[in-house]
Amino acid sequence: MALLKIENICYSYDKRRNVLSNISFDFEAGTIYAIVGKSGSGKTTMLSLLSGLAEPVAGKIYYKDQDVAKINMILGVSLLVLFFRISTCFQNLQR
Repeated sequence: MALLKIENICYSYDKRRNVLSNISFDFEAGTIYAIVGKSGSGKTTMLSLLSGLAEPVAGKIYYKDQDVAKINMILGVSLLVLFFRISTCFQNLQR
């Protein structure tokens, strides 16, 4: 069972073009993950969605098979912000 699961996540800032489109992934406990990509590819947006600071326009996020959106409505605060440490995304690092 995945600790955190995203299914068909889509996100758009202006409704004309998706920044993220149909992203699905399972995050297992005890594993370190890196989200990498070019500037503007949606890394920070993905972290905002995973931390509960933004809501996807489509798709679902699950924590231990529970729909995070439903849990957040009950608690009135983002469950993921309470339980996870989401790291900063550094861009344009040069040697």
